[in-house]
Amino acid sequence: MTDHSDKLFFRRQYLFGPEPYCPNACWKVQGFEQGFFLSAHEDVDSYVLSTSQRSLALIGFFVDPFHPEKSSAEILRGLLDNLSSAADLMERTAPLGGRWVLIYKDTDHFLVLNDPCGLRQVYFAGDDNNFWCGSQPEIIRQVFDLKRNVEPLLSSFVKSKGYGWQEGAWVGPGTIWLGCTHLLPNHYLCLRRMVVERFFPVEPLPQVAVPAAVDESARILKNSIEGMALRSPLMLPVTAGYDSRVLLAASRDSLDRVECYVDRMGIIEEDHPDVEIPRQLTASLGLNFSVLNSEERVPDWFLRLNRINVTRSRNLPKSRMIYARYKDPVAAININGNASEVCRNFFDKYLDLVEETLPASRLAEIFFGEETDFATREIAAWLKELGDVDPMGYLVLDMLYWEQRMGNWGGHFPAEQDIALEEFSPFNNRRLMTLLLACPTAMRAAPDFELYRQLIQQMWPELLDYPFNPAYSEKLSLRQRIRTFLGGLRG
Repeated sequence: MTDHSDKLFFRRQYLFGPEPYCPNACWKVQGFEQGFFLSAHEDVDSYVLSTSQRSLALIGFFVDPFHPEKSSAEILRGLLDNLSSAADLMERTAPLGGRWVLIYKDTDHFLVLNDPCGLRQVYFAGDDNNFWCGSQPEIIRQVFDLKRNVEPLLSSFVKSKGYGWQEGAWVGPGTIWLGCTHLLPNHYLCLRRMVVERFFPVEPLPQVAVPAAVDESARILKNSIEGMALRSPLMLPVTAGYDSRVLLAASRDSLDRVECYVDRMGIIEEDHPDVEIPRQLTASLGLNFSVLNSEERVPDWFLRLNRINVTRSRNLPKSRMIYARYKDPVAAININGNASEVCRNFFDKYLDLVEETLPASRLAEIFFGEETDFATREIAAWLKELGDVDPMGYLVLDMLYWEQRMGNWGGHFPAEQDIALEEFSPFNNRRLMTLLLACPTAMRAAPDFELYRQLIQQMWPELLDYPFNPAYSEKLSLRQRIRTFLGGLRG
């Protein structure tokens, strides 16, 4: 390690359990009820509030798009005031964005839940007499003995081509450590019994007309970015894709606090549409736009430290962006378009699939490009636990992306990035996601993604004057995919 190790050691992470954890001067400890302690790195916000009847702790940050001026602490206090039950807490977090974990205790409940897509991750191990919750298995290993999972099916899975092509995407709630479990989206952990319970969805998708859904969705996106811009400068990557174009439109009234950029990562050519389209678009509108190129190889010491911090930390081309932000720190929060794909039919972009004909083995193939016994087993267990959501209007493929893809792969990169900077995904909002999922599936499908075009039309129609994802050289595209794959293998 280097002289930076204290600051970077489990940076922006937390640990909750029966003893304080304070490995160095960069950590703070707060007492919780009945002998429990919340330990957190100084670069992640954490709060503990209590009344005579209940206690509530927050790790991370909230943003309330219906009250963007409120801070995380104010939102937390508002949640605790007049809170009637654990179910009430879950309902009242539905409109909140951010990247957060909540710990709640009253006379009847002691539980942990996190943001809609699990971007602030929760792992746990132990039993009801000695349990630990933390941001990564690696931090739990500091205080609790975990043994490596050497199951043959798991070993075969992590050596599979699909695992490599999908940047080491995981599936299921398990980990590489026996007895250490990952809390997936739409679930909470009951600490009294050390069991996981589903709390969403329990009601049908809202019945809402498309214009009303577009209006409210635009308001949520705009106010979420405004709320974050009131707290910190922001960085917004802009490409030729739909997600970043929607977020640029939503940033229209906050651009004095938003830096627009794209990072070539040493693999994207100067004339690639993801560089050229946003460069032309921003120039025509008089916006500042930077083309970065984080091409420097990530040094071994930095990779080793992030492997200490984050289970299965990778060395991908985009890892260069993390190292570049570490070398040249910015006092800004990075905006990310992830979670949007839940509402853009990611696994069935062109509506070619018939959901009734998709067994777990086929879902595993759709997920990873190939079927593996481990993935099939985990998805079969998830399908059984998910139950019958079709009558409520939710599609299995959408829920697969939400809970398995976002809950695992989606939360992995922000955890790796915590060593250098914080990230915010405006689409990571349960109210927003249910509004978009309630719209006709055909409007969420390729190639036109009509629902997203309507969002842009509502917020900044001039952004529709430029093409989305125009075709580019297949040779170059293949070369980039191969380089990305090889980078994943090296990780």
